[in-house]
Amino acid sequence: MNDKEIRVKILQVLLKRYIQDPLNYYDYYKLPNELGCDIETTNRNAKFLIDEGLIKDLPEKGYQPYLTGHIKLTPQGFEKLMELNENLKKDFEKKRTIIMTYLYDEYKKDPNRFVTLSEVKEKTNLEINEINYTLHYLDGFGYVKLRPTAGCAPYIARYVNIEHEGIRWIETRDDYERLEIKLGEKEIKEIRKMLPIARCFKSGADICPKEFQKKENQVFVGMPFKDEFKDSYEFGIKPALEGQGFKIWKADEEIDNIDVMCKVCHALQESSYAIINISDWNPNVMYELGLAHGLGVQTFIIKMEKSEIPTDLKGLEYISYSHSNELRRKLESIFSKLKMK
Repeated sequence: MNDKEIRVKILQVLLKRYIQDPLNYYDYYKLPNELGCDIETTNRNAKFLIDEGLIKDLPEKGYQPYLTGHIKLTPQGFEKLMELNENLKKDFEKKRTIIMTYLYDEYKKDPNRFVTLSEVKEKTNLEINEINYTLHYLDGFGYVKLRPTAGCAPYIARYVNIEHEGIRWIETRDDYERLEIKLGEKEIKEIRKMLPIARCFKSGADICPKEFQKKENQVFVGMPFKDEFKDSYEFGIKPALEGQGFKIWKADEEIDNIDVMCKVCHALQESSYAIINISDWNPNVMYELGLAHGLGVQTFIIKMEKSEIPTDLKGLEYISYSHSNELRRKLESIFSKLKMK
């Protein structure tokens, strides 16, 4: 094996221990036999992984870990393995979504509430080791906050990577019931990217029943379906966006048997940007504008130069145009900058 293969093998060996209990270290002296390598080769590659932050060492008596200490996989190391193993990634993301959906539901009820690991276990039907290694990864990247309750300080100290001399093995059978968690700041900021974000206005359900994938280059276009607006779309909006590599979503170009407003809402959740033409105060278009703002989509309001603007919208920025070429130039200027970002 070359060095790259040996490093992957080291990570794979540690992965087995990580999945059993992400807090426990692996005895380093066992590693050469696991790899089928000599001590020098093992040491060189282990040191590389430690320097890269993919594994963590716990030296004994001041020594480096080489054959005298203990090592374990870090959340960064687990992430590296997910890059190399699609099945591992899919399995982890499934568990992550289950756990974070539950935490998100609790966050909506009370943003300050922590839940216990025993509650997570009961509500998600996952095994404790599955919850442990998922949370260890999420904690490492700021997606969850952990805090101890009375009686489990040593366990929690290890969980948040504060080392305690002499602690090696701790049974999780009872300790996990005294760990509390809630969403971290990073997850709250990124929550739109992984979870449905709004109560369904059609059914009243807490979360959208449809799955969606945010598309960085998709632009939702809302406008009246009248002949007088065809030129502004065909010679203004369309060439401006497509010329910059953006994909357009427009309701009358997506023919199916889904409820129209449900289709619009889903398209807005998938879109990164929206262009809404309010020139004739069309009720459907105004509804789309409200949805776009409510869903947090970056929205550009456009209107014909001679058209009035409703009183409630006068405080908002909008793009005024007198002909299609002017609209195209203005949109090209805006979206060329967005493309660069």
